[in-house]
Amino acid sequence: MNLVRTLTCAVALLFAASAVAAAGDLPEAKTLRAWVEEMKSSERGPFVHIRWFCKDGTVLPPKAYACKPHGGGVQHGEWTDRVKLMRANGYSIANVLADLDVDAFLGRPDYKDIFNQILIEQFLISADDGWIMRKARHYRGALQDEDERAAGRRLLVGLAGAKGWIDRRFLPLRIGARLIRHGAETSSIVEIRQVSAALSNKDPGFKTLRNKIHGQPDAGDAETVRAYAEKVQDPALRGQYEGLAQSIDAVYTAAPVAEQLADFATKQKGLGALGEELRTGATRLKGADGASARFAETAKLLAEIRGGIAEVKAPEARLALLDVSLALDDEHFIAATAMRDLVKKASRRQLLSWLEESTEAIYGVGLISARQKSALEKVFADLPKSKVDLKTYKTTLEYLALVPGWGGQRLDYYFQDSIQRFSAIEPLAELFTQDQLRGSPLFFPSRVLDSLLRDANRLAGVRNELFGENVGAGLRALNPGLARGRLHLAGEEHQDFEADGIYLLPETIAELPPVAGILTAGEGNPLSHVQLLARNLGIPNVAVDETVIRKLKPGEGKTVILAVSQGGSVRLSEDTGQWKEIGGEQEQEGLLIRPDLDKLDLDVREFIPLETLRAEDSGRAVGPKAAKLGELRQHYPKAVARGLAIPFGSFRHLMDQPYADTGKSVFDWVVEQYDALEALPEGSSQRAEATEAFRRKLHEWIEGADPGTEFRARLRDAME
Repeated sequence: MNLVRTLTCAVALLFAASAVAAAGDLPEAKTLRAWVEEMKSSERGPFVHIRWFCKDGTVLPPKAYACKPHGGGVQHGEWTDRVKLMRANGYSIANVLADLDVDAFLGRPDYKDIFNQILIEQFLISADDGWIMRKARHYRGALQDEDERAAGRRLLVGLAGAKGWIDRRFLPLRIGARLIRHGAETSSIVEIRQVSAALSNKDPGFKTLRNKIHGQPDAGDAETVRAYAEKVQDPALRGQYEGLAQSIDAVYTAAPVAEQLADFATKQKGLGALGEELRTGATRLKGADGASARFAETAKLLAEIRGGIAEVKAPEARLALLDVSLALDDEHFIAATAMRDLVKKASRRQLLSWLEESTEAIYGVGLISARQKSALEKVFADLPKSKVDLKTYKTTLEYLALVPGWGGQRLDYYFQDSIQRFSAIEPLAELFTQDQLRGSPLFFPSRVLDSLLRDANRLAGVRNELFGENVGAGLRALNPGLARGRLHLAGEEHQDFEADGIYLLPETIAELPPVAGILTAGEGNPLSHVQLLARNLGIPNVAVDETVIRKLKPGEGKTVILAVSQGGSVRLSEDTGQWKEIGGEQEQEGLLIRPDLDKLDLDVREFIPLETLRAEDSGRAVGPKAAKLGELRQHYPKAVARGLAIPFGSFRHLMDQPYADTGKSVFDWVVEQYDALEALPEGSSQRAEATEAFRRKLHEWIEGADPGTEFRARLRDAME
């Protein structure tokens, strides 16, 4: 068997070592997605009927005080058999919090994943017009709002008091306080974004206004929404637009946050030194004149709350602090919105000052760590106060441009596994991370960075070429890479995306499969959906000014080369054969990897410390990443963390396990399957179907693969 196949399987196993095999007989993902779609259109959604759930475990039909003889209880919908099967297999949908036993919940080994899925479901309910609760929201008794709020509060208080949550898991806890109802009903920037997205999905005519609300929100959006609603014929839809307008009004006309903060800091007990900081901060915020001053003060307060919340011992007070933090977050976003038009007029020093202030807010909401915050503070402190040489200026900005990626990676660290699981039944779950980022304090500094990076590229003389013409600042590199494909300029109206296509797209497009290259119309915010996709998948992406778009017309429908360098240069040219010169033999051979089999050593199974690895070890017992990290640690021991590499031999050993009842090892079974596939006619439907069946079986084995207790014990000892 080709070694590439072996290593492909081996790498996949790295991510599956701790996975738990699914329980029960669950249909394939396609069927589960169909079930979800049926729930969306069902009058009762995920429920079969209403029942009383008593504290002693008794379940009774709905009637007044049915659970009184059984120690009390709560009334809500009972799940259908399909929902019960999905929940038993790890899909936490149709969550009912009312009868949640918080202590028992926190004792479950998978409770963090379940909590994540609860948040993802709450996001979908807001962003997808109720999701599986779309019609069930009107099924009387299915959910009791008062019970859900009380239970949501118990859950959040329990998590706020649980070990590690207020420090190491601050970000997911804070997002939980945002998405889980647990007190008085409030409107928020995040809610406005989600509701506008849901309305846009129902009413395509609203898409342009949705894009404006997502990209450049302000208080005037409420009247714009009402003006749009006057032209809508459907009374129910008009009512939903009025609800959105009222939410926008509520956010922009809420009681001054400074007064809320002062009242909270005075009345809330057990805040210690943080209470005095908040009272002082409230005074500063009251005196803040103008959006820029409010921006700076709210950022500082957000950081103070995160820095001091662990010293507050009472879980209830911690949750109250999170609620205050969320209110400050909204005020910070509103101030940033008001500053948006100042970016083009501001000096470089002022823009850098705003970036420095943003660091406090980004840390305050949990998107960067204290260590990253300290590193950023050092960068700003090291900048000269007057003149800055071009190299330092550009290097500093390139470092600061990493921050949006840090925020995305932090969200991925906590949520990606849960998102990946959930997206198998609802692809919209993939937008969870994007939604959290674009409603966060990262949004404004990303725009500031865009302006500064354009300035730095202009000063550095970065050359951008469009069909042989130097176009100056009309193109800006967002993500480096090299792509060859057919150029498509139809914008958001694209119906069927081609994997080898290069597309002109708006930055607010909702869904996009992997493509060869992307041209983003507009400023190209690093937090846009298309840029997040480009960064994660290594797709070259370029921001294109409106003034340049017309110059793309000669290449429409033609095969072009898009080259985006690490240094920021962009070249878009018609393919006249230079691809072969660039790609050489690789294109002809399908980018095959040809490893040195004589060098490969699969007998090594012990964990390898990074400090013993060098670059030349790549392809022997470990891959290039581990080998090059070892080389870097040799030269920069203080800059590269200690670590261990799991050698190829460990993965090969795992594949020696027996496969099902075949009497063969997994390795031998895989070899046999590949040989059988290669014997089928290339390009035939028979071969495609057999390949998919094999892929599905291999995937199932990987998910349940277990390297064993001895492996885990050795790994634990080695890490310690």
